[in-house]
Amino acid sequence: MRLDSLLSPAVKSILIKGEPGVGKTMLALELLKLHGRGVYVSTRVSAEKLLEHVPGMAQLIESGKVLEARSDAAGIRFEDVRMGTSTDIVEFILAVTERIKEPLIVLDSWDAFAKEMDVVERLKMEKALATTVETSGARVVFVSEEPHLTTTDYLVDAVVVLHDEVMEGRRIRRIEWKKLRGSAITQRTSIFTLYGGRFTLLGRVITQLPSEMEPQPFKHVEHGELFSTSSADLDMFLGGGMRRGSVILLEMGGNVGPDWHLPLLSMMACNFILNRGCALILPAGGITPTMVKESVALHIPKETLKGHLRIAHYEQYHRDPIFLKLDSHSITRTFETLWREVQKLRKKSNQPCFMFLGIDVMEAIHGQQSLIRNIITSIQRVRYYGDILMLAVKHSTQSKNAVSDMATTHIRMDELDGSLILYSVKPPSLIHHVEYDFSPGYPRVFLTPIV
Repeated sequence: MRLDSLLSPAVKSILIKGEPGVGKTMLALELLKLHGRGVYVSTRVSAEKLLEHVPGMAQLIESGKVLEARSDAAGIRFEDVRMGTSTDIVEFILAVTERIKEPLIVLDSWDAFAKEMDVVERLKMEKALATTVETSGARVVFVSEEPHLTTTDYLVDAVVVLHDEVMEGRRIRRIEWKKLRGSAITQRTSIFTLYGGRFTLLGRVITQLPSEMEPQPFKHVEHGELFSTSSADLDMFLGGGMRRGSVILLEMGGNVGPDWHLPLLSMMACNFILNRGCALILPAGGITPTMVKESVALHIPKETLKGHLRIAHYEQYHRDPIFLKLDSHSITRTFETLWREVQKLRKKSNQPCFMFLGIDVMEAIHGQQSLIRNIITSIQRVRYYGDILMLAVKHSTQSKNAVSDMATTHIRMDELDGSLILYSVKPPSLIHHVEYDFSPGYPRVFLTPIV
């Protein structure tokens, strides 16, 4: 669902409901910005208070679009009617529609007037408002904190309810679409954030296979004191980047698609290789070595790739100097093979290595007990040599908790209302929305905190 669906031709009146502080005013202001002209009518606070507490309002009032409403100029203005009556509101709306062409009028909050009227009087008033806006081409937004069904719910063309929820001790904001005249509600709930003082509806996850994009050379970010993932947002999420010798556990929730982490993985591998480092990857379940190779090879010179990337596997593949066959009968020999290859790569690059191991695959082939013992040894080596080790598990991986105890950082990737989210279990963090951008010809990762 998109916010602009609330401004479709069939929708003339909108009801925004929710508890105090959930983001109703922010949503109303976002609709004002989308519409481009109208009036914000406050029954609660003065313009000074609104400017202080709602940055978005300051942009509307103080920008060049904020004009005194005249017949020859459209703009957005603030109106303080805290001391007004319901009759004053109707008269005011009539006056606005005469001076501004097809305005969007926000009544924040409608409760302040409605509670002074009985049911019959309220229904008459709401019908009068609906008739006024319909005949004038205006739109009206009712902002309400009434949790139960009222006459307004039945009268308006669209109803949305905002929720402020808790998920594992972390904030989640949801918008629930209850009614939308003229359009099908294709998704009942979506997540949003108020980050940056704006109401932002967060999109569904979008991934692309390497074959679906027009590939371009990867533009890497130089490592500093900490290793960079190449994403400024992800680096900040990880505390400024990845410290040498870090062990990162990436847990993928039950509804996460098997390839949803691939853009993040290929981005990190490309950045390490182009920083004159190396990368060794054992793909997690659902990802083939060929998919990993294509996701990296399209953005890095062929000769560079041959000397700096290895992709491990347990299956039979055609001969390829980048592919590394592992022993499915011995976990010890598997790890010996991995570390022997890392040593070779490190000698060529003279730089630390980025290692990604699909622990879910290893556990399925070798079992849990011997796997944990070899992971402990590998972590000791990673910390000694200053490499980066990322261990990938699924929600059902039995060794997940044991690996989490050993990891420096435990991050979880999950799906919520069709959106991809990421948050850190250790150390704890806010929930972030993940957006992949493939427009440069290679994947970029952007994170937006849900606040």
